[in-house]
Amino acid sequence: MGLFRPPIAAQALANKGFFVLQMGLCDRYDETAFQEIVRIYNTPQEGPLFTSFVEAAIDELDHRGLIDRNRVGNQRFPAARCFRESMC
Repeated sequence: MGLFRPPIAAQALANKGFFVLQMGLCDRYDETAFQEIVRIYNTPQEGPLFTSFVEAAIDELDHRGLIDRNRVGNQRFPAARCFRESMC
């Protein structure tokens, strides 16, 4: 995990002026969406689904003028491997 645990790393980045977005995979109160996430968790489908969530978040934040879409990074614990290729 390196020097910082994830929440501490996010706070450290925010303290330096970075926009930090922490997101889950679905609305925890939407049982249908939750069951779909559980169904595809740790399968080849997980990466593309999460990538679509990240891309939608980037689009929305850019649309609101909150970020420069050309200067975006991401970090996901623990399954960064799932979407690494599709985000490059």
